[in-house]
Amino acid sequence: MSMDPFRKPATGRLLAYGCAAALAWPALVSAQTGAIDAVQTDKARYNPGAAVQFRLDLQGAVTGTQQVQVTYRHLGQVVGSQTVAVSSNTPTWSWTPPTDDYRGYLAELEVLDGVASVGTGTIAVDVSSDWAKFPRYGFVSDYGFLSNGAMDTVIENLNRHHINGLQFYDWQDKHHQPLAGTPGSPDFNWKDIANRDNFRNTVNGYIDRAHDHNMTAMAYNLVYAANDDDGAAADGVLGDWHLYTDPGGVNRDINPLPAGWKSDLYLTNPDNPGWRSYLAQQTAEAFAEYNFDGWHMDQLGDRGPVFDANGAPVDLSQSFGAFVDAMAANPALSGKRFVMNAVNQYGQAGIAQSGVDFLYSEVWEGNETYNDLLGVLQTNHALSGGQLNSVLAAYMNYDQATAPGAFNTPGVLLTDAVIFAAGGAHIELGEHMLAQEYFPNDNLQTPADLQQSLIHYYEFLVAYQNLLRDGGTFEDNPLESSAVAISQGVAQVGAVASLNKRFDDKEVFQLVNFTDAVHLEWRDNAGNQAEPTLRTNLDLRFQTERAIDGLWTASPDVDAGLPKQLGFTQLPNGVAVATLPSLKYWSMLVAEGQTPQAFDNAEQAAYSGGWNDGTGGGSGFGDWKLTAQSSSGGFAGFFLPSDAANAHDIDNAGAGGASTGTAWASFANKGSGIDRATAYRAFDDSLDGAGDAFTLTLEHGLITGQVGVALRNGNVNRLASDYADNARFQLYFEGGDATYTLLDGSGVAFDTGVSFTDYGLSLELTLTSADTYDLTLWRYNETDDLAPQRFDFFDRALAGAGDIESFALFQFDAAGGATQGDVYWNHLRSETVVNLLPGDANADGDVDLLDFDILSSNFGGGPGLTGGAAVGDFNGDGNIDLLDFDILAGNFGAGAPPATVPEPASLAIVATGLLALRRRRSQV
Repeated sequence: MSMDPFRKPATGRLLAYGCAAALAWPALVSAQTGAIDAVQTDKARYNPGAAVQFRLDLQGAVTGTQQVQVTYRHLGQVVGSQTVAVSSNTPTWSWTPPTDDYRGYLAELEVLDGVASVGTGTIAVDVSSDWAKFPRYGFVSDYGFLSNGAMDTVIENLNRHHINGLQFYDWQDKHHQPLAGTPGSPDFNWKDIANRDNFRNTVNGYIDRAHDHNMTAMAYNLVYAANDDDGAAADGVLGDWHLYTDPGGVNRDINPLPAGWKSDLYLTNPDNPGWRSYLAQQTAEAFAEYNFDGWHMDQLGDRGPVFDANGAPVDLSQSFGAFVDAMAANPALSGKRFVMNAVNQYGQAGIAQSGVDFLYSEVWEGNETYNDLLGVLQTNHALSGGQLNSVLAAYMNYDQATAPGAFNTPGVLLTDAVIFAAGGAHIELGEHMLAQEYFPNDNLQTPADLQQSLIHYYEFLVAYQNLLRDGGTFEDNPLESSAVAISQGVAQVGAVASLNKRFDDKEVFQLVNFTDAVHLEWRDNAGNQAEPTLRTNLDLRFQTERAIDGLWTASPDVDAGLPKQLGFTQLPNGVAVATLPSLKYWSMLVAEGQTPQAFDNAEQAAYSGGWNDGTGGGSGFGDWKLTAQSSSGGFAGFFLPSDAANAHDIDNAGAGGASTGTAWASFANKGSGIDRATAYRAFDDSLDGAGDAFTLTLEHGLITGQVGVALRNGNVNRLASDYADNARFQLYFEGGDATYTLLDGSGVAFDTGVSFTDYGLSLELTLTSADTYDLTLWRYNETDDLAPQRFDFFDRALAGAGDIESFALFQFDAAGGATQGDVYWNHLRSETVVNLLPGDANADGDVDLLDFDILSSNFGGGPGLTGGAAVGDFNGDGNIDLLDFDILAGNFGAGAPPATVPEPASLAIVATGLLALRRRRSQV
């Protein structure tokens, strides 16, 4: 309903509007400091294989010693670099990105004068063969007699924000007859619906400029309206095409317009074949004279009961999708693109199944909160089967726009953060910024700080589009912090909202800061949403089944959106711990690592009905075989301690958080005989060679019987007592002992020296050959222990022979009582561990410039980094320093060699200069 003021549903308000004029937004850059005034690319979108043309505008005199160092990134990885000589204040260069379709890139620019950095900036690049994959929609709405310079200013600014599609709002003459004049003889100028002057040269000028920048030009029009007093009947609109508010066909459905406008609108039936054919032909005639790429279709939302000329009810909500498909099938509109506005989601279910390029939702009453925006985007995703992205028409500071004023920066940025983080885009940029449904309203000005921030936000939307808008599934993996409250998947005043999305090789968290919000209404009608306080060094933790091999963050609010590698620690129970350097409005956290070959935990949906024989979650394992044996007075069995009363004893074995969520639990309380509870499970892919690994976490009290795990050849599972059948390895704790025991190829019980703990124990066994293994045990010493003791056992022999094909979790003859008898099991993982080349920081099998960049980014980390925190700590000394550069230089080119391999001495020289620049940038 994004056409005129009367179209706001259920209000009927008529508003005062400012005059429409092409505002000259400054050509701003994502610049941090120094010599860069502006940077621009020649297009908003590039086809695969096309070269990107860059231009810089530099401050001050060119010294002749300057150059621009350009680094190109896809997500967290460097994909190329080049050095550009500076001989004028406007250096230009080109870059041809990789030919992969639908990729976002971020170019980092650093102006060097000798070895000194005098300016930095970033600009994003979208390589996509079709705008519909990642739509970024803008608008134009003023077609007065504009100069070429005025139109250039508007389009260049939109191009700087990477707007790849334009809605030409109210460009037409009549709704039922868009073309002013006749085919072959179009009018030079005409009055639009508001009686403003429109000019042919201006419409064509904007279309041509849009195409020059690879923007899609979409002609706006309603799908079911005729201008009555302009002689619709004389133009061929038949009376029986109209809609009526009564079944008797007396009262036409009329949408009144303000006094002084050209006409009220008389609504027609979008289901009527005659009307469809007529409007398709009229639209085709307009498109023959104006080189539009497609039609932005509009509606007016829920009109209540309406009828056709014969008195039959018309279900408008069901008609719009069919209308789109009818237009797409009409030969007169062959090859045109279509977008359809779902006013407050009215008719969206049908539209989502039609031939639209993406989903467009104009958001009104009933969807006032940030959480409502999330709901609209998630609904659209579901309606389209995850195939179509969304653009929201969500008008900011709406009530403030009835008079001259300015947008409230925090309100706009929080709304954009929510929309972008959830995978949507926001139509808001045109000749001015959009505040109301009548697009020419330009009463609200855009403050300078908001203009600068919006460039960063649109930069971010493009650079990280493959994480924001390209697949993945939203999950509810909790993110926790001791520094701030974190709400999972929803916005709450006083908390940071976390949106979690999972990819095959990544876990992504979007953090939006509502800790200082004064309300949760995205429109910010009063213009009083508060600026959030900058939060720094936030401790974060989350749990994941994947083994993380890299963790990084990026934010549109910090460092121009550049990714920053983070140190982290990941425990064997899946808990990852890191520190987020900063959070203003919005930050993204990305954990990289493949999902293991086999994994499971008690939080999986398969266990919603409990831990039962025959259940099985995760992947890579067969179903559970649960066996129990009890004697007189004894009890044995299995359960899921998911309620708070039963889960309070879980300290480090829980799913969904170390001491929250749930775990599998077994009990075998001693009666008159032997009581056992044994859970069997087979591997889909057996452990049979070097690098194959198995991980498990268990937790139990000071039992009097025995509890442990066995890795076995075969899968004999008839009885609870079969756990040791063909066992090649056992780890267990026996009542009365002080420590845990190993039983393997040595043939005798081996005292590990790892003392009992009721806070939990994790083990990781890694085969070093078919018959030997290394073992690591982590002993937890407190609830939510983030620094457990580590114990390593190397070069031990397995018992017996054959592949490890199953495991058994066993216990028997506990003394009884919840604390004594219950055993918690969780966090199963089986994977093949790859031994990395020294210097291969990104684990891609090559030691190259990508690893050099990671090492440079993390230089100075330490002291005492451990585990995954030491990304770049190749010698394992707890520091990331020049000793690690020596290792990288010594192995440079190992694996698949890069095109150009610098000498080790050259690496050291470059490292010294680059590290100084990195440290300087981190202080900005």
